Amino acid sequence: MNLKHPNKKSLLSRYGSRSKQHRFMWGAFLTFVSLVVFLSIHEKQMFVAHVTKPPTHAPKLAAAVENVYEPSKNVENTRTTRVEEIDFPFIRPKTILKSTRHKLYCMVPTVYHPHRFEKLRAVAETWGKRCDVIKFFIDPPTNGEVFPDVFVSDNMTVPMIQVPLQRVNDVQASDKKYPNKSCTLNGRRLACRHIWEKVWRSWVWVAENDLETADWFFKVDDDSFIFPEFIRYFLEVFGWDAKDTYYFGHVSELASTPFVNGAVVGLSKGTLGKVAEKYRQMPREYGDRSKFKHNRCVDRDGATQEITESICLKDLGIMPTSVHDSQKKLTISLFRLSDSLFMRKREGSTSWYWYKKPRDVICCSETPMAFHWYKHPENLLKLDHILYGDSDYLHETYLSRNLSDMLLENPSQSVRPVITEHGRIPLFKYHREVEYLYRVRMNLASFRHILANPEDISSVY
Repeated sequence: MNLKHPNKKSLLSRYGSRSKQHRFMWGAFLTFVSLVVFLSIHEKQMFVAHVTKPPTHAPKLAAAVENVYEPSKNVENTRTTRVEEIDFPFIRPKTILKSTRHKLYCMVPTVYHPHRFEKLRAVAETWGKRCDVIKFFIDPPTNGEVFPDVFVSDNMTVPMIQVPLQRVNDVQASDKKYPNKSCTLNGRRLACRHIWEKVWRSWVWVAENDLETADWFFKVDDDSFIFPEFIRYFLEVFGWDAKDTYYFGHVSELASTPFVNGAVVGLSKGTLGKVAEKYRQMPREYGDRSKFKHNRCVDRDGATQEITESICLKDLGIMPTSVHDSQKKLTISLFRLSDSLFMRKREGSTSWYWYKKPRDVICCSETPMAFHWYKHPENLLKLDHILYGDSDYLHETYLSRNLSDMLLENPSQSVRPVITEHGRIPLFKYHREVEYLYRVRMNLASFRHILANPEDISSVY
């Protein structure tokens, strides 16, 4: 086929003169630029109006407290797991006042090593000081070392308990490095941390020495951030008796026996007393792991803490309880908040995080029990400052009621980065995270106000 290029005359006859072409093109370009500038200014004004306006109202519950609370019953989730639900956001101030009767014990397994000192200090200076009792449970010293009995932080002293381990954790020698490989599987040498031995021996120590110091006992990882105020409130609303048997937290069903994930594990006094005796008597199976049967309550080289713990409790007839609020929002996030908020639950998802969870369960409760996976000490300190501090630039600049209400009314609004000024980079950088943190902060402020001013609580509540 012979394709002829159109000549100059045919082009001019089709589109007009060259000068007319140029005028048309420049006009279109200027119109486009004007439109972009107008929209950018308008959007910036809207963004500033929603984001930078500081809150002018007094702290109040992010949820309406005038609604009457109706406690819901235990709901059967699966054949093996209990689910407790609470009618949040209908919070009752009188229930907040009563919740202070619940005494919480925070058992924090960790290691006493220079690389960990800043983390321990951050725990003590943030959520640790809100526990009724907190103690660090550490590996015993090796090579003739001598460890102190307490960890001294800036504003508090935390007792340190040396767990009487029968085996040395391979990780003890150097953080995240395993120079020793003390476990064997099918003749192959493996590194072992023996976390299960450390946890069950810690529980036994608490049961033998501190059982009467609290009502509820929590194993908390040192990279978690817990909210004792909200935990106490949940316990009061549920009407749980600490003398009964409860084992609760973020439940997963990835194994044949459902288990509470190890970031935060809650036990009632009744449960701890019973399971401690079980731990004292369980078999010890050391050596090549391939020789022993699995799915049993035993102490074995390299045994998984969460699964073995759940098996031992199941032997006592105690099944895990997953705690959600009435909006089916999880109260314990296994990852950093910035990650958990964007773990969207999609139809047909095969993600382990949502495996066998009820279809309507989502993240995240605005009265959370805990966040997890904060590996760096400064993140714990920043999170505490944002949620509990008297004032800070993130709150004054970004955590505004306008932004919170706007996103609540338009949940499908696209997520966009928060623009910082003067080179200050916020720890949390997305609208949805800012909105969520604002509501958590407001609920915490409301709890503090109610507890500090009980005489202000109307008899209506």
